[in-house]
Amino acid sequence: MDQHQNNKADKRMPKICFVALNCYNLISKRDDIAHIGGAEVQQWLMAQWLQEQGYSISFVTHDHGQSLRENISSISVYKAFNKNSGLPVLRFFHPRWSGLWSALNRSKADIFYLRGAGLECGQVAIWCRLNKKKFIFASSSDSDCMRELPFIGKAYARQLYRLGLSLSDSVISQTTSQQNLLKRNYKLDSTVLRNCGERPSSTDNTNIHSNVILWIGRFSPEKRLDWLLEIAEACPEYQFEIVGESNYQSEYAEKLLKKSNQLCNVNINGRVPHSKMNELYSRCKLLCSTSELEGFPNVYIEAWSSGIPVLTSFDPDGVINSSGAGWVQNSVSGFINVLQLIQKDSSYWTAASIASRKYYDAHHRLETNMPILKNIIGQLTIS
Repeated sequence: MDQHQNNKADKRMPKICFVALNCYNLISKRDDIAHIGGAEVQQWLMAQWLQEQGYSISFVTHDHGQSLRENISSISVYKAFNKNSGLPVLRFFHPRWSGLWSALNRSKADIFYLRGAGLECGQVAIWCRLNKKKFIFASSSDSDCMRELPFIGKAYARQLYRLGLSLSDSVISQTTSQQNLLKRNYKLDSTVLRNCGERPSSTDNTNIHSNVILWIGRFSPEKRLDWLLEIAEACPEYQFEIVGESNYQSEYAEKLLKKSNQLCNVNINGRVPHSKMNELYSRCKLLCSTSELEGFPNVYIEAWSSGIPVLTSFDPDGVINSSGAGWVQNSVSGFINVLQLIQKDSSYWTAASIASRKYYDAHHRLETNMPILKNIIGQLTIS
């Protein structure tokens, strides 16, 4: 009888596995592992919320020398493969593909969640189909929904990703724009699930007195850090704090670093652990984003939660223009004009700060959005 009841409970509360290869440093709080991005932060927040609801949660991550299986905060973490192991060409199959499938098998999960375009989408989807498990894919950028897939370089990786999309049992998009792109380019229906934020780190308005502008991102052409350096050169009254670095050596990144060193009001912080980001948010006036292509940036939500407006060139679903939670500009001169405006008249900043908190409270709290994912999980469980 007890076993029968346990089986029924397992059916009601399926085991969820997040396939998040770059998430180990966030879970383990190891600062010696460099990568951490918005996708990883979102999955960790989601996992903790689901765990609080009674779900059994696990993660599959890269191998960073940890045990085959670890238990961290009552969440099982299974290592898949080391990115640097194996022979060229052959390592695509072993240890990468074989290691990933081995970790999926060891997780004993019922539903697998993967976020972001890449060949792993196809690998996980195939394994799920062969093993009669459910697969959820979630987009992490508008580029994930484009037919040309501009940030997936290899043809075989694009094909595996497209195959994974077609085999998904449920698809999640961040915005209505992504939902429309997936429908138009892949004939796929998706559910919009907004990114969520943590509880606000502060509730005062001391940022109004700050002259610090925060920029966070990779040193890559689409992020347009060169724009920010032009803005900094034209606005010496502000201090520009830059978080991030290049994922690989490039002439573009080297030129940026050289120019930044020539500007006394620019400070390159490099990669900053997520646990220490609140310190930077607490002393900045606004978050600046010069990127030409994004999904729904996690950094927007983190800023808004503390009443920090966003000055950006990318407005997902037009929410910044419609809510007043910042300013949208499409040129360097436009950014400069906004910074000069709020320097002269602080009422513009105050209005945007109030709108930022209001928009965050209405749209990006876990308790508001996560029931959507819970409903998706429930539908997959009974299907």
